Amino acid sequence: MKMTFFKSFRGKIIFPTMLVLLALSVFTSFYLSIRFSAFTGNIVQEKIAANANSLNQYLQDAESNTVAAAISVAKDPQVIQAVGRRDRSGILKLVNSMPEIYRVSYLTFTDAKGVAIARTHEPDTFGDSLVGIYNIDGALEGRVSKSYATGGTIRLGIRTGVPIRDSGGRIIGAVSAGVRFDDDKEVERLKEMLGTEVTIFLEDKRIATTITRHGSRVVGTTLESRIAKTVLGEGQEYTGNARILGEDYMSYYKPIFNSDGQAFAAIFIGAPLAEMKSGANELVRSGLAMSIIGLAIAMVLQFLIIASVSRPISTLSRDTTHIAAGHLGLNVHINNEDEVGQLGKSIQEVVLIIRKLIEEINTMIYEHDHGNTDYCIDIDRFEGDYRILAANILDLAVLGIRDQLTGLANRRSFDNRLNIEWIRGIREKTATSLLIIDLDNFRHYNDTFGHHQGDAVLKAISMAICHCLKRDVDYVARWGSDKFIVLMPSTDARGALSVAERIRKEIEMIEFPDQKDHQIHQASQGHADNQKAAETENLTACIGVCSQIPMKNTSVDELVINADEALIKAKESGKNRVALKNEKTIAIF
Repeated sequence: MKMTFFKSFRGKIIFPTMLVLLALSVFTSFYLSIRFSAFTGNIVQEKIAANANSLNQYLQDAESNTVAAAISVAKDPQVIQAVGRRDRSGILKLVNSMPEIYRVSYLTFTDAKGVAIARTHEPDTFGDSLVGIYNIDGALEGRVSKSYATGGTIRLGIRTGVPIRDSGGRIIGAVSAGVRFDDDKEVERLKEMLGTEVTIFLEDKRIATTITRHGSRVVGTTLESRIAKTVLGEGQEYTGNARILGEDYMSYYKPIFNSDGQAFAAIFIGAPLAEMKSGANELVRSGLAMSIIGLAIAMVLQFLIIASVSRPISTLSRDTTHIAAGHLGLNVHINNEDEVGQLGKSIQEVVLIIRKLIEEINTMIYEHDHGNTDYCIDIDRFEGDYRILAANILDLAVLGIRDQLTGLANRRSFDNRLNIEWIRGIREKTATSLLIIDLDNFRHYNDTFGHHQGDAVLKAISMAICHCLKRDVDYVARWGSDKFIVLMPSTDARGALSVAERIRKEIEMIEFPDQKDHQIHQASQGHADNQKAAETENLTACIGVCSQIPMKNTSVDELVINADEALIKAKESGKNRVALKNEKTIAIF
């Protein structure tokens, strides 16, 4: 982009300096008055804008802290055991220091039914039901759920709920981590951080504030109606003048939304205009006094101009130092239209691309861990070397979820999908079926024809199995060296047997060139050994089938064990068999 002289660094230094020298010779006092007034106004606006950004960053940090705390606690093996035992004192002892470590206000634990087990902020309060609270309900449904909410003793805060799972992946409870905004300690900390007054509103009532009158905090007073309409009624931010208890403030109001998307609370930051006006008047008086110095004033103003030009450079240097240290949540705020502004925008674009890539990676990891192995990074969102990087990361991810020989899902991916479908079956009360497929005499085939041909057989078998599955929801994976497993949600025993028989026949019909040549060679040599002759026939498979309606008191491992027992019975009865385990009996087909 071509830059004009007046927007370049040279233009910003030379032209204002010449203007100042000219103004000093004619209208010194007039120029200084306007200059200082505009300067003061800019300071006020920049201060409020900077504080608004800092407040938003503070809220983002609070949200991130609750997510990190809840996930960390939910994965702690000792905490998981204590929750499983409903050991309240054990839980409190284990997590005693965690609120301070993760900079959260409290942790709350429930069992799988949503009944409170322990609270760090109210150790003696437990046994009440927390069902109906958004983040608890979401956690018990297996989601990481976060929202701003109000409650009994904590009138406003950000909460994140995470499910607590036992070693089998079953949800045994939930943990909620929260940061509260409604106490004096938190608003004082925020005031110290921002350098402004802070007020927390629940609806239009002040529930916590740093503003005092006659030595007491002015809680219980109401928000100005016109501002309440904008912030709470329309859900919009408000920046501008506000009259609070008879005093004018330069203010910023941020609406807080609950899980339903309604603005039910607000946070105010601001400073009294009287103090700012006092500072502005002092600057004007100082400027007028300096006018008698003449040309010396030009040197002082030139220094101030150069300082104003270098300020964004200092800001950019500070921001890029934080970004280089790994703080990618930081935004580069350089609004200049010069070279520094262009550099700041370019750095911000790089940060956004990296954030986008991290977001894609985290989403892909989450989807893969929850059984959706088809989810991939959208490399079309990136260009140039970033696109190559995204593609390489995608290739690495595929290595972790796919069997490299057959292209089917691997065991880890299958286990995740099985747990998800089992939970779905419990919720929908529909049958879930499992087929375990084991090739007959594959080891002998591998030894006879070599591993290369054995690999080709496994690929062909995997394609044959996939060809027999007609639904997108059916899920097939490689289970072992010569074993495959098929998950069929919402499928009863009859449907599972039909698919198993179709797979058995499909495998039986496959002919492999090397195997056929070997059969001809065996016949020409006059081999009469029936066992060897049988072993060189077309490959066949035994299939164990089990179909169950998942129940809350049963484990998904029971389905796998039953299908494996059916497979064993099929193998014991001979080759090329299908066996179904139904309740306590096993039928051979």
